[in-house]
Amino acid sequence: MNKSVNYCNGEWIIFMNSGDKFFDNNTLNFFIKNNHFDNKIVLYGSTSFLRKNKLYIKEPVNLNNIWKGMPICHQSMFIRTKFLRANLFNLKYTYASDYNLLYDIYVLDKLSIEKLNSTVSIIKTNGFSETNSMNTYKEYMDISLDNNINNIFIIHMYYKYKIQERKFISIIKKYLS
Repeated sequence: MNKSVNYCNGEWIIFMNSGDKFFDNNTLNFFIKNNHFDNKIVLYGSTSFLRKNKLYIKEPVNLNNIWKGMPICHQSMFIRTKFLRANLFNLKYTYASDYNLLYDIYVLDKLSIEKLNSTVSIIKTNGFSETNSMNTYKEYMDISLDNNINNIFIIHMYYKYKIQERKFISIIKKYLS
């Protein structure tokens, strides 16, 4: 993702993975027509995903709960190109570099992040972060701890639970396969 940033020449960047697409033909038109966000770094919307031939809409989590993990799917998050060029994804994180970047922006100026009242993308389930969810949650915990020194105990307990939950889910999935 970092390599691609220098090849982009628009004002905004959005990262789509293989199999992901915009929600419909009007998504970019909606974004362009409502682009009066001069002081914003991130614009985001809802995400839809297909599971067993059913379309589900996933609303972003309230940003005040960012310490609990990635509140926005990056496929539904527009980032200002100029900002991203100056603040590339931290390669220290294999699974959660998008979360780390969003957290940095949130800490810098949470008012520079704005929700659009629109569904932006359709994504495939079982992507990289989801199939490596235990590692993803470990990185979420590290990032959250780095940004919340006053809530270390709560964050540790929350993520210990989430990681155990992920282990249990992976065991159940293997059993049901």
